[in-house]
Amino acid sequence: MTFATDRATQVRKYFTKTPKKPEIPDYSKHKGRMGLGGGLMFVGLFLLFSGEAIPILLGIAAEYFGFKFLKNGFSKYSKVKKKI
Repeated sequence: MTFATDRATQVRKYFTKTPKKPEIPDYSKHKGRMGLGGGLMFVGLFLLFSGEAIPILLGIAAEYFGFKFLKNGFSKYSKVKKKI
């Protein structure tokens, strides 16, 4: 392997190399979390208005975990978007 010793050749080789394309992050995991959170919030809303004790408790749990998934998905999604 030989190296170019003159400066002009080195500069030309440096600027003619094709730059590496940045990796596109995978948003599907974060969007899946947001979808799961939205679905849990939707189910929890119906369970809260059912009028029975057990479904109301399940609705509260579904709302809690739905909000948690939504918040986690949105925060991670925005952190990944900011890195680009």
